[in-house]
This record gives sequence, C-alpha cells and structure tokens, in this order.
Amino acid sequence: MYILAVDSSSEILSVCVNKDDICLGEYTIKNLKTHSPKILPMIDELLKNIDLTIQDIDVFACSIGPGSFTGLRISLSVLKSMAQALNKPIIGVETLLSLANNVYPINSDYVICPILDAKNNNTYSALLDKDFNIIEDYSALTIDELIKICKKQTKPIYFIGNGAIIYKDVIEKEIKSKNILSLTPCDLNSKNVAICAYKKYLNNKIDDVFSLAPMYLKSSSAERACTNEK
Repeated sequence: MYILAVDSSSEILSVCVNKDDICLGEYTIKNLKTHSPKILPMIDELLKNIDLTIQDIDVFACSIGPGSFTGLRISLSVLKSMAQALNKPIIGVETLLSLANNVYPINSDYVICPILDAKNNNTYSALLDKDFNIIEDYSALTIDELIKICKKQTKPIYFIGNGAIIYKDVIEKEIKSKNILSLTPCDLNSKNVAICAYKKYLNNKIDDVFSLAPMYLKSSSAERACTNEK
C-alpha cells in the first residue's frame, strides 16, 4: 500500500511516500515563509523520482495539527482534493502523535510528552504511554500548567520536540532528574505521519474527506485580537 503523507504544521514542509511503514522517499524544506508554492511541485518531483504516479497512491495522509493555521489549511485542502478526485481514503494524523512516534523504544516503562512551542510560555502538548495511547489529551497549555500535570506522573517522562529544548531549564528545575528520561529536540516530518496513518488504516480509522478539518486547539492570533478588542 502506497501512502502519500504531508506535514506542513510548522515552518518545515515535509512530503513523503511510504510503502506500508517503509519510507520510499522524502523531501523536506525548512524555514519556509509559505508552503503553498512548494507543496505540489514537491509531490510531483518525489513521485517522479520513485517511479510512481498520483494514481498509484492508495492512501493520503496529512498532519492535522496543532500547528500553523495557514500551513495546516494548505496541505489539508491539497490532499483532500486529491483524495476526493481519485476516490481514495484520507487519514488525518495529530501532529503531537506524529512527533511522539520519533521516540526510540526502550525496555522500560515510561510516559511520552510531545511538546511544541506555542510562543510566550505556551505549549502544544500531550501525555502518551509507550504504546502511544493517550494519558492526557492534546492541549494548549502554559509550560507551568504542563509541568503540574507532569509532576503527577509516577513513571519517567520522555520529553520530545522543540519545546523540550526551549523549556529545558524550567523542566529540569521543576521535575526531579530521575523522572526525566530524556529531553530530545526533534523536527516534525512526514515519515511519521505516514507511519501513524498506516497504523490507523490497519485499525480502520479512516476519515471522511468532507468533514476532516485541522485541529487547532486554540484560536488564531487574529481571532484573539478581535476578542480582546471586544
């Protein structure tokens, strides 16, 4: 089964094609101001280089957030259009779940905390067990709120994502070292979106192409500004 996956939830635009859970090719560009001019050419070039066409794709997969408001809308609209035109399934993958899948498994019990910086001491975060089951749901929290939740955990925590480094000092100050398994920086990528989508497909978790929407967790800065004005 060929899976075309895209992650545009940050300044990174990543496109890949997996055969089941094996990556056949991936293109990644960092620090883009806008993803819209690049996404279709990247998909086209990648397919050409692995000798596939868009008609060969069996499943479309997309990171649905949290993340960049504009970036999420761009990639989701492109893949939904492709899935609808080709009558193929589409699967949305939570950005934090995709990030958590970068954790290298070890032979001990632990909690995974994917953590993305949302600016001004705010985070997008969650807590998952080592089998990627949700312990604390995807949330927009201040770093202090997240630490309070983490302190309640009895198992060591594997922090992963750019927030793990940005908030490294406060995490180390507030949480005992024995309860911190790792503080690992990690970029978002489409390979893990594809892997998560493959697992969801095997469990028959396929999304409706018409109702699938970004998961923002909080309103946009423009919306918040309007609310404050009111």
